[in-house]
Amino acid sequence: MPTPQPSTTGAKSADWVLLKQLIRVLALLFLPFSGGALAQTATLAEANRMFDMAERLEPGLFFPPSPTQQIIEFDNEWYLRVYDGSHTMAAVNINGTGPYFAGDVYVLGSAFGDSPVYINKLVPLLSELESVRVSVSKTLELPDTPFDYANLSLPSYFVTNTRGQNLPTSINGTDNTPADNPITNDGATLGRVLFYDTELSANGTISCASCHQQDKGFSDDAVLSAGFLGGKTARHSMTLINARFYQRGRFFWDERAATLEEQVLMPFQDPVEMGMTLEHVISRVSAQPFYAALFEKAFGSPDINADRIAKALAQFVRSIVSYASKYDAGRALSPTPGANFSNFTAQENLGKNLFFQTIPNGGGACFGCHTTEAFISANPGTQNNGLDAVSITDLGAGAIFSNSIFVGRFKTSSLRNVELTAPYMHDGRFATLEEVVEHYNSGIQNHPTLSPALQDNNGNPVRLNLTETEKAALVAFLKTLTDPSVATEEKWSNPFRAL
Repeated sequence: MPTPQPSTTGAKSADWVLLKQLIRVLALLFLPFSGGALAQTATLAEANRMFDMAERLEPGLFFPPSPTQQIIEFDNEWYLRVYDGSHTMAAVNINGTGPYFAGDVYVLGSAFGDSPVYINKLVPLLSELESVRVSVSKTLELPDTPFDYANLSLPSYFVTNTRGQNLPTSINGTDNTPADNPITNDGATLGRVLFYDTELSANGTISCASCHQQDKGFSDDAVLSAGFLGGKTARHSMTLINARFYQRGRFFWDERAATLEEQVLMPFQDPVEMGMTLEHVISRVSAQPFYAALFEKAFGSPDINADRIAKALAQFVRSIVSYASKYDAGRALSPTPGANFSNFTAQENLGKNLFFQTIPNGGGACFGCHTTEAFISANPGTQNNGLDAVSITDLGAGAIFSNSIFVGRFKTSSLRNVELTAPYMHDGRFATLEEVVEHYNSGIQNHPTLSPALQDNNGNPVRLNLTETEKAALVAFLKTLTDPSVATEEKWSNPFRAL
């Protein structure tokens, strides 16, 4: 933080500013319930826990009530600080950007200096301190009758294989929903609330939806997503659309999670993403009054535990299925996916033909890796699509599974709504679909674990040699897979409204 200059404001004026600031924050802390709305706010008990933690870590250090415990404003942000009379011992941004530890403080300016007078003795506090939050008050708005998540009315072509196709076109056999966690309307409703609840991150700023945004195809338009303290995730956010359809049932780019139920709990515990423990998650959920009724509707009792949280979140994620795109409108009128669609332009039909045709027949054989009407991977495992000749910084599934064949391999995601999920690949290296198409046209690298589907008869990376017209046609076809309803459907949207 920049070192501020001492203020020349008088002490009486400074004390009055601090008093006004304290009153403003206390007003936020004690916002009353109104009109049956359910408000989410921090409590002073959380502030006291911070000071209790400091006392344990630094024996003999005692923090009396304000003004030693001061709520101040700096650079349009609110901070709760522990002050020993001349130095800031600890400062927590109660707007939600985490703890800070600093040295000299210009009291009259209500700001922090950069001199690290106490930094060494307070480092342990940084790792154990739970951020004090003043959350934006918000209401939970759910319909009296829950949305329909359980009944998935797929078009007939989704569940019927096309005759004459070497690869499956139906999604039969790909549903990874476990027998002990079928989607229910109340279960997915609870999952929706958990998915959008920012209180389930360490400082109340990040939810699952922060990295999986509805209008971005449940992905993120950032190359790497920002965690609760601004740190960056290791990989690009993978779309959640059609996560239900993948027969192997493993999740993350490297497939380190064996099930979706396992996967949904891992971001909470990631030190960059949400910075929590499962115990903290359960505590935060239990502290919010609306959850007991939601858990009772979903599971028959108000008991809250990690297993139920995982099941509810997984139900919500599996409910996000896309089947209402321009492609679907044309497919419903066509006996096969390879025939020209009457609602397509000539360019879109050309792109579709290139997508489905094999390489010897002049196509791109894209359907070989993005199979079925859900455009998912029909291959049982991760694949290497030749992004690099060697794997150095990211081993992919090779860091999870001991066999070297997995080095540089990553999970294949659905192409549904791919237009909305830029940037592309596990590391977000391609900004546009045009760049993606060019990679497969001319840029595939000869990695030792390159997928056989991307090798020619001599074992070299394939070169499609598409014309500019053909490449543009492929992009046009991929955009026909955009389903606008996924980006706007209320049952998948944020149920919280700011007051």
